[in-house]
Amino acid sequence: MATLFALAAQLELDLTPTALAHLGQRVENHIVGAPCGLMDQLTSSLGRADSLLVIRCQPDQILANRHLPPGVHLGAIDTGVKHSVGGLNYGRARVAAFMAHAIILDHLRALGTVGPEDDPFGGYLSNVPAAEYERAYRPLLPAELSGESFVARWGHHGDAVTTVDPDLEYRPLAAADHHLRENANLPIFLADLEAWERTRDPAWLIDAGERMIAGHAGYRDDLGLGAEEADLLLDLAMAEGPAAGVYGGRITGGGSGGCVALLGDERLPALLPRLAAVYAANTGLTPTVIHGSSDGAAASGVLHQVF
Repeated sequence: MATLFALAAQLELDLTPTALAHLGQRVENHIVGAPCGLMDQLTSSLGRADSLLVIRCQPDQILANRHLPPGVHLGAIDTGVKHSVGGLNYGRARVAAFMAHAIILDHLRALGTVGPEDDPFGGYLSNVPAAEYERAYRPLLPAELSGESFVARWGHHGDAVTTVDPDLEYRPLAAADHHLRENANLPIFLADLEAWERTRDPAWLIDAGERMIAGHAGYRDDLGLGAEEADLLLDLAMAEGPAAGVYGGRITGGGSGGCVALLGDERLPALLPRLAAVYAANTGLTPTVIHGSSDGAAASGVLHQVF
């Protein structure tokens, strides 16, 4: 994204930060071959220091830059294990979620309650109401399904940047479960932070942390995007727990390695290096400590160098 912002400035192109984020996603999808969404590109472009960028990826709605409440800190430790959103597991998890969406739509179209080309959820599985999903659609989804069987019965899965591999096994039920649970957890997480800001009751940070831990478990168990090293880091952090100023955490981004993000209070910055040292001693890997955040590319701007 930094490169795209610099190129756009040099070429005097009138492109919005969101348009540049879409170009970044196109590079990832069609040049790198990574079937990622827009989260990283939008955050790198439109994020603000010490804030949470609230995105509804339908496809690029920015709902808010929520400044972290006083006393709340976010940090991360890089496991030293490289992840890749172009890897097999990430693509398989994405395909499985699209399979679930296609199966639900096929069911509704067969009932005749929607037209043959209609999608009452606007193209997004996350728009399925949670109660409706549990009662009406969840029983329809296979726990395991081969790509060959899916294509034979349902045809295309509806995703433009992935393909269904007939030789692979997919888990549509687990992928949909995680998808809907994560979508439901986000507003609760944000409400927990707001309640902490008003009340200063640590119970709200504990609940917010538990939402993060649930997301971590879902990445691992439902999507197959966990990593033993990330589990170890989170276990070490939660062994310290609220008594030491850390309330929760989760694997980030594409999973299968990468960073573990941690939610804490004013004691977290001092705790992070100690956690990293214990992790290094247990794994022989070299972790990297990250604390705080900076403005994204749109707010930082472009430095022009005259030669």
